[in-house]
Order: sequence, then C-alpha cells, then structure tokens
Amino acid sequence: MPIEIISELVAKNSGQFALLDDSAIRGGFRVCATLTDRDNISSDKRKEGMLAFVISTGLIYELQSDLVGWSPLDIGTDISGLVLSAVLVGYTLGSDGTDLISTDTILQAFQKLQVQIHNKLNKPIVTYLTGTSVLDESISIVIINSPINCTIFLPANANNISYRIRNVGPGRVTLQPNGSDTVERSSSFIVLTTNAFDLVCYSNNWYIL
Repeated sequence: MPIEIISELVAKNSGQFALLDDSAIRGGFRVCATLTDRDNISSDKRKEGMLAFVISTGLIYELQSDLVGWSPLDIGTDISGLVLSAVLVGYTLGSDGTDLISTDTILQAFQKLQVQIHNKLNKPIVTYLTGTSVLDESISIVIINSPINCTIFLPANANNISYRIRNVGPGRVTLQPNGSDTVERSSSFIVLTTNAFDLVCYSNNWYIL
C-alpha cells in the first residue's frame, strides 16, 4: 500500500549513494542499453508519456497511450538530427566535390564537406600542359605551351567548374569533350594561337568566354 511522507527523501548521514534506481520507477525517465531492454520494461512500471533513452541508438523514445508502442521523441526538430549515426533528411545535392546523399550520416556529411572545402582551397595556381592532356577538376589556371598542335580533353561528369586558359605556344589547341554527359560531345572547339580565355561548364554545358 502507499506510504505517506511529509518531507524529502535524503541519504542517511549525507551518504553519497543513489536513493532510487530508475528501473524501480513507474513512468518518468528510463535509461536502457538496447531497444530490447526498453521493450522489456514491465507493465507495472509503464505510464503513458514516459521517456526512455536507448544507448545503442542514441535516441529518446516516448511511450504511447497503448502502453506498448514507442515513438522517437519529437521536440520540434527530431532529436535524431543531433546523433552522428542519424541519416540526413531533405538535403540538396552539392555542386562539386563528393556529393552528399540523403542516407549519409551526420559524420559522413562532415567528412564529405571537408573534402569539398579542401578541394576549393587547394587548387593549383598554374598548370602547364603540352601535347594531349585531360583537364582535372582540381585545376583552375592553365598555361598551354605546345610546339605543335595539341588536344585538351574536358573532364567527364563535370558541373559548374571553370578554367582560366592561356595558350602561349605556336601550336593550335583543340578542346574535345570527354564523357557522354557533355552537351557538345559531338563537336570540338578550335582555339587559335596566343588566345587567352575562360572555359566554363554550367549545367553540363561548356562555354568559352
């Protein structure tokens, strides 16, 4: 039967020990190692709205009115968004670097973003090309100094990148698409000697400015 008290419960002689374990409480907040441990909470300890933090998932769950089902706690923004193992929701695909996808965890997303930032900050200042070469997305400034005509292949699967190109050699430069996704895949650009120009790819279309 219930025992009435008229004051707070305190440890005898100011002892440093817990007064009550959460496993002995009906309702309230419970810490469980696994989902199985959460589901094994006995019916006499259950109360609608009680919360259980599960260590293995890193989530807090709320007990529903049927005293059986559990739902991840909704605090306006799902608390799963604060967990490194939680997947991203509603993310828009990035324009360069390693693409983020909707099933990435928070940790994976940070790792991919670091790659994107690193690639942007560490582009070579100048790259010298002769003969036949393939442009790389890490290149930003290109100097072509070829004694004979040369061919430069544009990178495949490129999107929203640009190059500053200067042809200082006597040879003529031919720009060729490299990849079936390039709109101009059936044509080539002839760039005359001593030309300086910007080569820009936007939405899979290549432009010479």
